[in-house]
Amino acid sequence: MKFRAIAVELGRIIIGATFALSGLMKAIDPIGMELKIREFLNVLLGAYASWFLPLSLWMAFVLIVLEFSTGAFLLMGIYRRLSSRLAVALLFFFTLLTGYSFFTGAVSDCGCFGDAIKLSAWETFLKNLILFPIAVFLTFNATKIKHLYSLREQWIPALSAIIGIAYFVYSNASTLPYIDFRPYKVGYNLKDSIAAEDSAYQAELLASTRYVYKKDKVQKSFAVDSLPDSTWTFVEMTQPQELQERKLRYSFLLLDGESQDVSADILDNKEGVFLLLSPDWTKASQDKYESINDLYRYLSKTSIKLYAVSPSDSVNENYWRYQTGAEYPSLVMDATTIKTITRSNPGLVFIKNGRIVDKIPSAYFPKKEEIANFVQQRLTDTYHITPGNGRIALLVLWSLLWLVGIVRRALRYVRALFYQYDKQQEDKQNA
Repeated sequence: MKFRAIAVELGRIIIGATFALSGLMKAIDPIGMELKIREFLNVLLGAYASWFLPLSLWMAFVLIVLEFSTGAFLLMGIYRRLSSRLAVALLFFFTLLTGYSFFTGAVSDCGCFGDAIKLSAWETFLKNLILFPIAVFLTFNATKIKHLYSLREQWIPALSAIIGIAYFVYSNASTLPYIDFRPYKVGYNLKDSIAAEDSAYQAELLASTRYVYKKDKVQKSFAVDSLPDSTWTFVEMTQPQELQERKLRYSFLLLDGESQDVSADILDNKEGVFLLLSPDWTKASQDKYESINDLYRYLSKTSIKLYAVSPSDSVNENYWRYQTGAEYPSLVMDATTIKTITRSNPGLVFIKNGRIVDKIPSAYFPKKEEIANFVQQRLTDTYHITPGNGRIALLVLWSLLWLVGIVRRALRYVRALFYQYDKQQEDKQNA
């Protein structure tokens, strides 16, 4: 019985901590989770995915809140039957999903821990295979899970966990992720990062390239540093498929209206460039469009440029220009890259001399009277928008309640030991 009690406690902590951490990492960047859900929907449903894609953000929201709350409940030992059954249901679903991903290779990264911790399809599938039987064991022993709060008290930490994670998700989705785990962070020098990555990639590609030559009836493969003499006849060059298809971490291809690459011009600009990014103008918020028009008019009197950046879709761009009266020039960029750089639609990015100085979500676009100060702040190279700590207040409260629960339980255990010791001493004296 003692072994079973220990196993239940360990299982509760393992499953609870995994779910809470996974939900929290996803909550930091809910738009990233939405994009991952859209990827799975397209893979699994094909043409029918369009029915569910408009709901993908809500799916991400519900999944994150459900996952974190399940972990939080298990860590506190509250709503034991509900939380253990939710853990089984979620892990069953995750195991099927990641199993399909692993065996088909359809999705390389499931996004289990957001962009914070990257796991391969195999690692994720193996994790779920290990956790699932533990969750099943907890379900059959739910009543043996030790609780930190009584039945009358448990609604307080439960509510703080649910509301706390929901507000955290909402804040991160509507403004900026609380922590940016993506490649295009504020402060990164894109020019140097792209050059370094491309150089390393080209070196690896060259080292893996094989040149096939033929002499008489003999055909051999040679590395670049051991090519044969002129008596051999060149046949073909081969390169690993994986390297050819590899997607580089940094991609910043910008095309002008004539399909000319202007990426270097943007990254080399020492005065600074504002990029107004949108993966889809028809879905972009129009609440602050006048702010951008005012900003463009202000910048047109300076050496600082402003461009609208979106995927190659003139219909969407014309829609935006018609709705907002936009006059600023436009550039073309891959939609996935845009979504990776900024989660806001639209979102402003200020780049100076190849370095990302700031990312500004639409909620922080300046008013007309604030524009001069707004621009000057970015020119200092040090000012940037920092997500406020208010969004984590309720989660901090939940954490404190969790710690209080642990301390209370520890004190109860210590009191029980002292009581048992006093009882033994009393029995000895009576004997």
